[in-house]
Amino acid sequence: MARPANADAEATRARILESAVTLFAEHGLGSTSVRDVAGAAEVSLAMVGHYFGSKDELYDACLGAIYAELSTMNEQFARELATQVPPEELIARAVAIAFRFARKHRTAVRLMVRAAVSTGELHPRGRQLLMNALEVVSTTLGARLDRPASELRLALQSVVFLVARYAAQDEGELAAVVGLPARERRHAVEAVEKHLVRLASDAFGFHEENEGR
Repeated sequence: MARPANADAEATRARILESAVTLFAEHGLGSTSVRDVAGAAEVSLAMVGHYFGSKDELYDACLGAIYAELSTMNEQFARELATQVPPEELIARAVAIAFRFARKHRTAVRLMVRAAVSTGELHPRGRQLLMNALEVVSTTLGARLDRPASELRLALQSVVFLVARYAAQDEGELAAVVGLPARERRHAVEAVEKHLVRLASDAFGFHEENEGR
């Protein structure tokens, strides 16, 4: 049976988008040309233009695809927030979900971080996702901890920043930071995840509460 024409079109579009995300993440918008993207995707310049228009439009499509993927992580958060586990365990689960998700989508996270650093602000869609997540999580945690949501937002944002920063890092670099040999990269990633969970617990005052008991 012949493949539907739109199946080949979608595969080509996805290949261009994947190549563009990788190149923009590695080299930035200014140092990546449409010709570079076309070469990496093994298509013509005209084909890139056909699907995405200009380079700026292609870049915007890359960011849009990243944030569409990130929205699926928010769905996981929503399920976790609905569970009746102690707040400290809830935070540990949420940090683990975020870090593992970000590591799995490391190239996309690198592009997101690069874009935010270069412009000083998030893509509008990313800002909306972040603000929604901050509102939902801080409100839910605030209710669980009997604390105003406004007290938790900055701590939550700091945890989000650290998760993204460590997730974007190469495993060899993580091993060097942790102080492990390069051959133990997997253990370095695990150590960073545990470190992030501890930082989140400290940021929300769980350790202080435990020490005060």
